[in-house]
Amino acid sequence: MKLMRLICFACIVLVIFGCSNRSDGHYVYFDPKKVNVGDQIAELKLKSIDYDQDSKTVNAYFEGYVEISGYFMDSGFFAPDLSSHLPKATYEESHENSFLLKNTPLFDIEHRTGTIIIRDYEIRKGNTELRNQAYFIRKVE
Repeated sequence: MKLMRLICFACIVLVIFGCSNRSDGHYVYFDPKKVNVGDQIAELKLKSIDYDQDSKTVNAYFEGYVEISGYFMDSGFFAPDLSSHLPKATYEESHENSFLLKNTPLFDIEHRTGTIIIRDYEIRKGNTELRNQAYFIRKVE
């Protein structure tokens, strides 16, 4: 019985202090210094990551499919709503939430909000001119 309690205590400590991810109900934040290729973050698998600590530049590539809801913008960007969960580096500003939606069809003004499935989400922050992006798969009816 004591051994079982010790194991349970150790598991609780690992969960509380050993995790490099946290969630704010919208994003699942990850520390680019602590994640490893293959980690699962917000239903997506980290495929590769390049991080420069001095410039706080991060290029993270996630593979997999995720269903999110939000708003289609005229510029080809998509702004996820609060019910969506996407990975975000710990130092990123909270107001930067839209990303380029590649292969997206045109939507008329009456159908700008919706739920979609995306794949291969990419985060590009810091000293780069590249933008966050993902591939549009389909709109969920």
